[in-house]
Amino acid sequence: MPVDIIQVFVSSTSLDLEPERKAVESALQGLGETKFVGMEYFGSRGERTQRASLDEVNRSRVYVGIFAGGYGSGITEDEYRRARQLELPCFIYFKRETDISAEWLESVAEKAARLAALKGELRRQHTINEFTSPEDLACKVTADLHRWLFDEYLTSRLTQAAQGALPHNQAQALLDAIIDPNALSQSLRTQLQERGLVIARGERDIAIGGNASESNIITGDRNVVTEKTQIRGDVVRRDKITIINQPRPDPAKKFSALTAIPVGVLGIVLVVFLFYWWGTSQRSIYRLRVTVTDVQGTPVEDAKVWSSVGGEPKKVAGGLQFDIPAANKPLDGKLTIFASKEDAFLTGETGLTLSNDYNPAVIVNLKRDDSGKVRGQVVDGKNHAVTGARVFVVGYQAEFVLTKDGGNFELAAHAALNQQVMLHAEKARYSVNLWHPAGDTPAVLVLER
Repeated sequence: MPVDIIQVFVSSTSLDLEPERKAVESALQGLGETKFVGMEYFGSRGERTQRASLDEVNRSRVYVGIFAGGYGSGITEDEYRRARQLELPCFIYFKRETDISAEWLESVAEKAARLAALKGELRRQHTINEFTSPEDLACKVTADLHRWLFDEYLTSRLTQAAQGALPHNQAQALLDAIIDPNALSQSLRTQLQERGLVIARGERDIAIGGNASESNIITGDRNVVTEKTQIRGDVVRRDKITIINQPRPDPAKKFSALTAIPVGVLGIVLVVFLFYWWGTSQRSIYRLRVTVTDVQGTPVEDAKVWSSVGGEPKKVAGGLQFDIPAANKPLDGKLTIFASKEDAFLTGETGLTLSNDYNPAVIVNLKRDDSGKVRGQVVDGKNHAVTGARVFVVGYQAEFVLTKDGGNFELAAHAALNQQVMLHAEKARYSVNLWHPAGDTPAVLVLER
């Protein structure tokens, strides 16, 4: 049975947000578990556009609302209110005001007032995610929906399966879609196993089946266990294990059945599963998606990015990706992602904790690096140290310092390492200005008339 595809209704005004809608559609197609639903696919229906859009909201599982500077015909607001009536999960995104082109700002006073009121309501009812570009929006929608799919949808459905409230075949279809079983909590995995549902990973098909007197092991790429229809036992399908017999057999009976299996066969079974278990533990990988943005929130593609656990990032759609083996995960799960754009003197970092989500996503916001310091000495025309001279970085006069014995000084540069700053020194009728890079290289300021 295939896994349900989640219909995601994407609501917005049309012309002003066309690039953003296309970016989100592409992102949803990439997720695999979701289907983009929006005005682009209504077709030439006989009913009114509003009726068609509301019908699609009725059939959807998630609502994504994108808002900028236009109100439009009011259909976008109607779609949001229908989603609220249906109690759909709502993800709301606002385009940053400074990135909205003047031509797309609402010019009709009444509509502008309605838009302002709607945005105010959305801010009160939801956590608003602000975006700056189509790519930025697609990245944020992808991250939000990925978390929801796993935390709210998949985990919830599998919890129902563990409680016996979900048909066995539906639960197995969900499990077959999981890339890494370690993403589920241990308690949930235990409950699912008790219901006769197990997931695992492997590179080739391994099938173990039959009864106590007719046990067999089959390997190969076609996943053929036997032609008999009454097969009972454990079947590994490519990279998943499905328990065919259900409910779980009585432990005492299972033990007596195992003792009837020839020792050689049982040994092979144990070797296969020990090797399989070891391989599974080694292949668990966190795929961390990283997006870097500048001080305006615009994605930066040429930033230098590294992590506290090492590894080289690779370019993927929407940013970079670190593949972190579970074996390299810190004991507390915590790591830091760093980014810099040296030619612009921008740096940033963000922390996260690796847990059950094996596909986390983070955004690193670059900020102006002003951590540098500047130090040096003030001397006169004869190279004698000047004590008590007033020294400051131009633009930060209030933070001046007075030179100590030996004419030495040190103060905050309000700039990054190696970034040039203008130093000013003065005493009595003498003064001097000097460009100097922030850092450990001392500056020498010569006071002259």
